Amino acid sequence: MFKQTAIIFSSIVWLASVALAESVVHRGNRGEPDTLDPHKTANGWEASIATEIFMGLTAAGPRGQVLPGIAESWAVSEDGRTYIWALREGLVWSDGEALTAADIVYSYRRLLDPVTASPFASLLYPIKNAEAVNTSQVLPTALGVTARDDLTVVMELEHAAPYFPQLLMHRGLPVPRHVVERVGPRWARPGTFVGNGAFTLDEWVPQSHVRLNKNPRFFDARAVALDALYFHPSENLNAALNQFRAGSLDVVPSLPQDRVAWAQENTPDALRMHPSLGVEFLVFNTTRPPFDDIRLRQALSMAIDRAVLANNFLKGGELAAYTIVHPDVRGEQGEYQPSFLEQDRAARLERAEELLRDAGYDRASPLKVMARFNNQDIVAATMDVVARMWSRLPVTVELLGSDTPTLYADTRSGNFDVARAAWYPEAVDPSAYLYLLNSTSGPMNQSSYSNPDFDALLDQADRETHPQKRLAIYRQAERVIGQDQPVAPLFYYAYRMLVTPNIVGWENYNRNLHPGRFLAFRD
Repeated sequence: MFKQTAIIFSSIVWLASVALAESVVHRGNRGEPDTLDPHKTANGWEASIATEIFMGLTAAGPRGQVLPGIAESWAVSEDGRTYIWALREGLVWSDGEALTAADIVYSYRRLLDPVTASPFASLLYPIKNAEAVNTSQVLPTALGVTARDDLTVVMELEHAAPYFPQLLMHRGLPVPRHVVERVGPRWARPGTFVGNGAFTLDEWVPQSHVRLNKNPRFFDARAVALDALYFHPSENLNAALNQFRAGSLDVVPSLPQDRVAWAQENTPDALRMHPSLGVEFLVFNTTRPPFDDIRLRQALSMAIDRAVLANNFLKGGELAAYTIVHPDVRGEQGEYQPSFLEQDRAARLERAEELLRDAGYDRASPLKVMARFNNQDIVAATMDVVARMWSRLPVTVELLGSDTPTLYADTRSGNFDVARAAWYPEAVDPSAYLYLLNSTSGPMNQSSYSNPDFDALLDQADRETHPQKRLAIYRQAERVIGQDQPVAPLFYYAYRMLVTPNIVGWENYNRNLHPGRFLAFRD
């Protein structure tokens, strides 16, 4: 009897341990977040967490497709300028308070209120009066977002925006008014946090991790397999690789270039390599001399051999970039390359030296360039290659690295000459790239570029409803910035990541969005 009891007791302990075992994924993230307030996030590594703990009217599917979010359906007017969103019944915040259309109206008004100072506010300028609200011309109550009743949100747009549902997968995330106004600026912290996503914020240990727990009040909680999701700041990619090898990290966000061959041999089942819609480029501060001179920007761009950079140095599937707009979103327009970048290397260098000489720089009096970048191994190595390419000209280069938040803060505030930048589009559309150089785009226009002809073309494209004519207008806009070179595109990314085979539901595709609600972990 005693032996049988022991066996039964052992079985109970084993079953209890299985029941208590959490299904958890540990993800490497690009950096340490400054905020998880979705209206104040300023970069991709913050947004990747925010979209797990908040959900907008639409949501991203396993392959980035637009799915219904907290809106179960929507209707669009024939002219594309009015959206009517039908919210799901019974929606609640993670604290159990009801989530209604009034919360959506409050959230959009808060996001676009200039007092909030949202870095991404200009992305939502397609909404009627959004720019006017954000630039203090009218009050937030004039915004074209209203509640017809508790379950219906009406949005009026300035112009048709076929990409708009894509945009709302990331932007316009709702926030809980009853918490924001009671707690104040630090409401999005553990202990006071309230959200509406598939996960909720549990822990935030700076430079260690952000832990998210499954939200039992999420409308589709029964379909969420993970109990918890961790995000670890992983700017040091070699350290992240070591964590992966030790089993403490399940996802390495980017594999160091010199470790690809090792991964192919030692962890082939974990290696994920595929094209990306992201682009890396250099930003020139067009309002600060001497980079307000188009000749210098063209000369420095001409000296960069993008094919060598992508094919001989990076060697991870990256593609040479001559414009910030990715070829995959141009439809039948095909690739674009400014004419002065089509010459062979010798001709480009000769012309670049002429431009510098015309601007007053030569070997005796070289152009001095301070180039800023974030301290990530591959980024630093890439900038070193670019600097050596520039050294073929009468140019002296000082490379200045910093942590990523410092770099981003300085570029947004204009405290730089030349800086490394990257962009992953908010929608699969040319406008999602060209937006970065619109004079109305605020801090997103890091180069402070302003060309009325370019802005006019973007406005014209906004009004054009014929798809091919719209793409043709964007091509004209590309030609304008191709000549002006406010940014020097370098290459289009290719993802090279490590994802443990134990993660189920991780899809390879060019937008690389992987919502935790669709992932599972198997031992």
